[in-house]
Parts: sequence; structure tokens; C-alpha cells
Amino acid sequence: MYKGENLSDTVRATGCYSDVVVLRHPEIGSSYEAAYYLDRLNQRIDNPTVAISGGDGIGEHPTQALLDIFTVFDQKKSLDNMTIALVGDLLHGRTVHSLAKLIAYYDAADVRLCLVSPENLRMPADITELVRSHGFKVYETDALQEIIADTDVIYWTRVQEERFADLEVYERIKDRYVMTPQVLAQTKPDAILLHPLPRKHEMGTREDHDIMDLDKRAIYFEQMENGMFVRMALLVKVLRGVYV
Repeated sequence: MYKGENLSDTVRATGCYSDVVVLRHPEIGSSYEAAYYLDRLNQRIDNPTVAISGGDGIGEHPTQALLDIFTVFDQKKSLDNMTIALVGDLLHGRTVHSLAKLIAYYDAADVRLCLVSPENLRMPADITELVRSHGFKVYETDALQEIIADTDVIYWTRVQEERFADLEVYERIKDRYVMTPQVLAQTKPDAILLHPLPRKHEMGTREDHDIMDLDKRAIYFEQMENGMFVRMALLVKVLRGVYV
């Protein structure tokens, strides 16, 4: 592609000698484009190729959502009666986009989804409306203190510098939400703290990390390990009938 080849040709060329193409791309919709052209290729070759999204720009990150929801169920066993908070850059965060949608499709009772972000980084309206249309309660605020003491699942994200055309805007809000041991101490004893990683200043200092990593509520490394298992299971599922 650096030489000028377009995405459709790249994925079809790759599909000629692979069973699965996992695509991570900076543009929204690239995964759908890849899947479309692989489907066209599959009509002409004997060994169909599967497309998996590894994240597309600020759009979606579906395998991250799968490992996130798996981690929640592993810890909490159910979404029933849960208060779940998504915190940080909800406008550009593809992980929270996919997670909010996945939560919406679960058959769970009395779930409250709290969306905590600066006004200019709120969750896209179409995602918020999707969650509400499935009967979930949605509460939007820029004040973390309003919800932190009552939250069961806290999903922390960073404000992503690379998503801002105006770096002055980024500098003004980058430190709006910072998780520290003092903030974590305000949560329920049985709350869980998730983060898609890698972490930067939005999780405090290195000294803060050393303290929080020992807190039983901080399960982001267990979350990362779950990603290996979930993606292994996904590969087995899409390849079943080919090798399994």
C-alpha cells in the first residue's frame, strides 16, 4: 500500500494464500471494505478467506469488546443490576463504541450505563440511542464524582492525542480524568477497573501504577490475558470446518 496499491487489492492478494485476514487500519469502514472484496474473491477461489477486524480508526474494535465483556462476566457472572461507567474520550474511542453496542445486545435487567466525558468528547448519538432502544438506562455526565461511588464496572480510557487536529484542545482536556489510587479508593470494594491498555498519564504516575496494580479491583492485566483466549476462540470458530 505504501507503493500505491489500494486496500481492495492488498486484501485480495493476501486472501489468495491465507485463511484469515486480520486487518487493523486507521480509516473507519476499512474492515467492511476488506470483507466485501474478500467475499468477491471467495466466489472465485476454492479456499474461502475470512476477514476479522483488528480495529478501524475511531470506528470499531469488536474483538476488544468481546474480551472486555468476557472479563466482566468472568468477574461478575452477569450484567444484571450493574452500573457500568465508560470514562474518557468516548467520541474517538473505538473500544468503547464496540463495548457499548455489545452491552446493548445482552439480555440483562436493570443495567445503567454511565458515559463520563468532556462535552466535546461525548459518545456518538447513534450509539447512545442504540443502547437506549434496547431498554438500557443511559446517563451522560462530565462529572466523575457523580457516579464513581456507585459503579460496579469502570472502563477507563485515555484522551488520544493522535485524534486531535488542534493540539491546544488536547492539552486543555488531556488531564480531565486521571485514575489514581486515591480515585480508585472511592469505588466499591468489589468494583472492577478495566483499561484497554497501553496506559499513559490518564492512569497517573509510575508510582501510581505500582500501587494500583496491587489493588484487587484493578484487573486490566487479567483483561489483557483474556484477549489471548478470546481471540484464540474466535480463530477456532471461523476456521471450524477448515482445520478443526
